[in-house]
Amino acid sequence: FVSVTVTDINNNVSTCNSTVTVTDTEKPVITCPPNVSIECDESDHPDDTRYATATDNCGVESITWSDSQSTPACIGTYTITRTWTATDVNGNTSTCTHPQTIEVEDNTPPTFTAPADATLDCPDSYVVANQICTTYASSDVPVAISPVGKDTITSEIFISDAGKILDINVVNLGIEHTDVSQLEVWLTSPDGTTKELVNFSEKCTSGINVEINFDDEAGNGAYPAFPCPPNDQMSYEPKVPLSSFYQEQILGTWTLTVIDNANEDGGNLISWGLEICYVTPADDPSSNPSVAALTGDVTDEDDNCDPDPQATFKDYHAYKDFITHAEGGKYDFSYDAWMTSGSGQILYNSVDSNSLQLISHQNGSTTTEFKYNSLPAGGWVAFDWAKTGDTGDAFAYFVGATEVVLTTPGRVLVPVSS
Repeated sequence: FVSVTVTDINNNVSTCNSTVTVTDTEKPVITCPPNVSIECDESDHPDDTRYATATDNCGVESITWSDSQSTPACIGTYTITRTWTATDVNGNTSTCTHPQTIEVEDNTPPTFTAPADATLDCPDSYVVANQICTTYASSDVPVAISPVGKDTITSEIFISDAGKILDINVVNLGIEHTDVSQLEVWLTSPDGTTKELVNFSEKCTSGINVEINFDDEAGNGAYPAFPCPPNDQMSYEPKVPLSSFYQEQILGTWTLTVIDNANEDGGNLISWGLEICYVTPADDPSSNPSVAALTGDVTDEDDNCDPDPQATFKDYHAYKDFITHAEGGKYDFSYDAWMTSGSGQILYNSVDSNSLQLISHQNGSTTTEFKYNSLPAGGWVAFDWAKTGDTGDAFAYFVGATEVVLTTPGRVLVPVSS
């Protein structure tokens, strides 16, 4: 309220009253914290992910936040979208132009204690004695591929056997088609895993008919190594390794999908099958404690995100020895017994990713006769070694550029990179 009084030179007085209303229409200015990433077991409270700040011409009353959370892609991984709001003393509000994003991640591997080494008498070793390998053929073929438009067709194989997959190949894939470069082929397991076997356009620009097999261990070159046209009935590595299906259950419906990406050229899916090696539930340590008792089971499984982590396994015949050396024998790396200058090494050969070579540590010359080919990716090479009377370096091996130096003679297990 304002009162104004005016007096003239003769002392005449007039008074005017006016009401002045002071308003606040200016919104506060808010500054939001940056986006952050945290581990799933870390706090997402602003004390740890930072607060927003705000200023106002009349004063800030409060700064609040609200969260929305995405559906977790898997246990412990999701996104929090945090919206910050600043309110001044007169009720004006502001929110950030871009909400704060908090990525909750799981970058910490689980931990467990592996069972001790075990020695088994055959046929106690269930993988060697009780692995079953069976070929299953499709029975709903032929399936027509329409020449009109882009067509997608499927064929199914139902497997009634039960077990866990140790190895899988796609066999007898036969397709009648006047231009195979238009075709893609996919495989889906009963668990819902879908992987692309081949996109023929990545190698072929034309060609008639398909008659090939797919096997991770085909050994004739990396994908796409198949010929054009791909009809020599040989085996080739798939685009995505079939090992993606390892440890899944064999039981259920397997689906082969053929996609024709162009108009006019039609044909037929003539045949296909699956060659699967598996271990039955009775012989699987994960489902039969009596089998696990033979070799032991993992203990102390723990993870910062998953409350119930499950350990799986993949078996290899680890004692794969070199071509010119009898399995079960011992390499002697004593001075002059191996090479005339220095001790030996085992080297991961980057030229051939499925081979290892033993070479001299000092002069680097190779002895290619000591070479083992077609090693399983992710597996192991094992041999025994001894070294006496040599004042040179200890025995060592490389996997890629990483050197591992061994000082105690005995058995060495060398990992084979994928």
